[in-house]
Amino acid sequence: MSDMTHAEMKREIERLQDRCNTQAMILRRLVPDKFPNTYFIHGELGEKDQNGMPEKILVVPAYGVDFTYIYTREEKTVGPKW
Repeated sequence: MSDMTHAEMKREIERLQDRCNTQAMILRRLVPDKFPNTYFIHGELGEKDQNGMPEKILVVPAYGVDFTYIYTREEKTVGPKW
């Protein structure tokens, strides 16, 4: 039997559920035609920055729609400050 407490087991289950949900989201976006209401990036516009990100990305909210959202890069990044 494990030495984990109930609270530790609960946190581990939540961590694994989050990881599974993230992987499922990635897989849905690989084949959006099989998953209705799954948005995906279908193109890019403009120059790329030093991180390889384009000025704009083109996103559709679901496979087969006839319009595109254009998201514009802001010149700021977020993430851990290691």
